[in-house]
Amino acid sequence: MNKLGNRPFELRVYLRGMRPEDILQVLLPSEYTDLRIGELLELAFPDDEEGQSRVEDAIDLRENPDLPDIYDVLLDAFDEWRMGRCALTFSENHGSEVALPDPVVRHLRMRQPGEQDEPGYPVLDLVMEQEYPAVDYSLERGYWEDKGRLLEWLQSLTLLYFLDKHEFKLLAAPATDIDRQLLPIAKVLEGENIIAPSGETGYFDVTEPGRQFIGVQIAETESYIQRFDVFKDVDYDVDAGTVEFEEGFGEDLRVQVFMEEGFDPVRVVFLLRLYDGTPDEFVTSWRRLIHEVKFYDEILEPVMSHYRVPGELMAWIIESGYAYVEEREEEAQESRSREEILHRVKGNKV
Repeated sequence: MNKLGNRPFELRVYLRGMRPEDILQVLLPSEYTDLRIGELLELAFPDDEEGQSRVEDAIDLRENPDLPDIYDVLLDAFDEWRMGRCALTFSENHGSEVALPDPVVRHLRMRQPGEQDEPGYPVLDLVMEQEYPAVDYSLERGYWEDKGRLLEWLQSLTLLYFLDKHEFKLLAAPATDIDRQLLPIAKVLEGENIIAPSGETGYFDVTEPGRQFIGVQIAETESYIQRFDVFKDVDYDVDAGTVEFEEGFGEDLRVQVFMEEGFDPVRVVFLLRLYDGTPDEFVTSWRRLIHEVKFYDEILEPVMSHYRVPGELMAWIIESGYAYVEEREEEAQESRSREEILHRVKGNKV
């Protein structure tokens, strides 16, 4: 039973990563305190326009005129969660975990003395974090059957990336714990003759077969770029029956195209991320992060967070994209042919 009588309470929700002042604040009726956290969030962030309008009507724009925009951002996060594109975790503002089956009353608090805007209402103060568990997603969708094998592949390529591009020096007999923990990963690469310890320096070096392996990985990645980059910028209009590419204002549909064309999105996205240097931002922390699944989830975020087009439209977009590329290549070939003819004509002039 509701122990707070008829007193309303204030729901505050902050999405980690937004500005500290971007907190949704909405006053909710007392009967909502009888709910569980998950039930409350379904009412506060419903998936239907009518329900959303009711919540928006309760938002006090005098407190913050940006609240409707903040609410829209949070609704987007819940939409992604419902569609399986992300995971949502919740905690109280002071850090205690909040589970969806928890009763709302368990996490209500009274405002502290001197707290800003103190009308005397209890507060449910939630911090929401959006995560993209791409590794688990890959297993659920059957792209990889074994999590250990997937992590081994990701870790091996990550270590090789820093050994090669950043010339990281890893001793075969490291002196520090953080480097000793890299040895099982190095042994995988050594077992495939991609790296080997130097008898002179004691450091692992990339072998000649390792150089060839890197070249094969680069060639594979560049083949994905050549084939799929056209889908990086797609603008389509179903009503008009038009689809345009590379105009500068479209959506990135590459990940969905990878899937539609039968490619493993984790493999393709990770190779593309290595190619564009994404791991460089972790140059000071990668030795610790290389063992953490969340590190790869962050790098592989596009696997889950990518823009999605209804399935019946994808075949049309993919066919149009390939036709666009073919037409562009034919035009380029005709241009080269004209230039060659013009060059020969000029060369034959007396």
